[in-house]
Amino acid sequence: MLGSVALRRSVSLTASKRSASVLTILSASKFVIPQALLQQIRNKHNDALPSWRETKRQEFGVCQSRSTTRTLQISSCRTFVCPPSFASICHPRLQLRTAAQQQKSFSDSAVTTVGGIQLKLSPEVELALKEGRPVVALESTIISHGMPYPQNVETAREVEEIVRMHGAVPATICVLGGEIRVGVSDTELEQLGQLGLKVKKTSTRDLPLLLSSGGDGATTVSATMWVANLAGIGVFVTGGIGGVHRGASESGDISADLTELSRTPVTVICAGVKSILDIRRTLEYLETVGVSVISYGTKAFPAFFSPDSGYQAQAELHTPQQIAQLVKSRNDLQLPGGTVVGVPIPAQAAAEGAGVEVAIQSALKEAEEQQIEGQAVTPFLLQRIKEITGGTSLQSNIALVKNNAAVGAKIAVELATLQRQAPPTPSYSRGARSDRPEISEERADQQEISAEVQYWISKSSQKDDIEKRLAEQGFKFG
Repeated sequence: MLGSVALRRSVSLTASKRSASVLTILSASKFVIPQALLQQIRNKHNDALPSWRETKRQEFGVCQSRSTTRTLQISSCRTFVCPPSFASICHPRLQLRTAAQQQKSFSDSAVTTVGGIQLKLSPEVELALKEGRPVVALESTIISHGMPYPQNVETAREVEEIVRMHGAVPATICVLGGEIRVGVSDTELEQLGQLGLKVKKTSTRDLPLLLSSGGDGATTVSATMWVANLAGIGVFVTGGIGGVHRGASESGDISADLTELSRTPVTVICAGVKSILDIRRTLEYLETVGVSVISYGTKAFPAFFSPDSGYQAQAELHTPQQIAQLVKSRNDLQLPGGTVVGVPIPAQAAAEGAGVEVAIQSALKEAEEQQIEGQAVTPFLLQRIKEITGGTSLQSNIALVKNNAAVGAKIAVELATLQRQAPPTPSYSRGARSDRPEISEERADQQEISAEVQYWISKSSQKDDIEKRLAEQGFKFG
């Protein structure tokens, strides 16, 4: 057997080299195949295999075996007959979505309350968390503010499929109608992409405003980290993190991303610090607040468009397994704060470092002359850099995000494996939530606070307030 994949609602998929059947559906007959995978199959096998063809049927393709015929529904509504070599490129953990799941209304999404905050989980994310499967958080600011339409929506969909193809479940995080969403539908991705800058760029401090006013928000790195941790998701993929802005000694402009990294135990997979920032001071800040900073496969810490910022990270690690072990060790120590994993942009997509740097300096000067400040600075700079470099920076941006998604999914898979092997240590700290993939009230009620911790709480001048907040989060006192 090449692989067996457990699908939602007791549906499974098998593939055999010896069988005339490429895919045998054991239960439930309609599936949605990721478009990226469908195109990959066509590119590899269409010319070589005459059995691969599109049929004249309007909606369905057919998977044939010696004894059964089952129907596969394609997300693009195009049809095909599956070739024997399909199984050779099926990832063992590939999660195929049933048509019912694809079309399910998000009004039926699960609402989970954590510490008094309601999170609306998509069906796919809800199931993955309950089963302890790897989930990767994705920000939504990159959709509404980071790229123009329609590249933003296309990239978002492709990034989600990359996460799935590497064995994890994507969870794009945003705020819609005053509700925190963890996982969104294709329609909602399209909505965010088309609205663009009309959707509020949402940092952690903006969340209470949107929830109380019923507004829409695209989450930044800081807000996405906070929500991911609340939901029990420990790995988050983004393009680049914010940091200390150039000229911060005069303006005091330091990204809230760094504050969130100092207190929220989420591993952030990125292409390093955004190249429009002061990288040296940003790395010094992260060191001061105790954030682990790792370079993936290289000594140099990346600088978004360039694989080498000119500075080194705390350490270099070369495999997802090594990074997962480091994250688990950090969680076991119950250290506050997160981990930054800097993944260099793929060499073939890296923009010329000198050319981009010239564009950055030019854009910075224009921003100063036009008195552009605060949250408006980054979108302005990215747009001007794109214009000055003739779009080279946008293509590099898309390439690095996709590469980060693949690396992040692999890390999430390894981390989930380690967590299943060793149950998480109960803790009263915020850090414990990233160790627990399931966030149900039943699971939380099982967490008891140790006698030693209870002793120190009893000595605190804020004893009553601490006990009340812990009780709201489902922790027991012995």
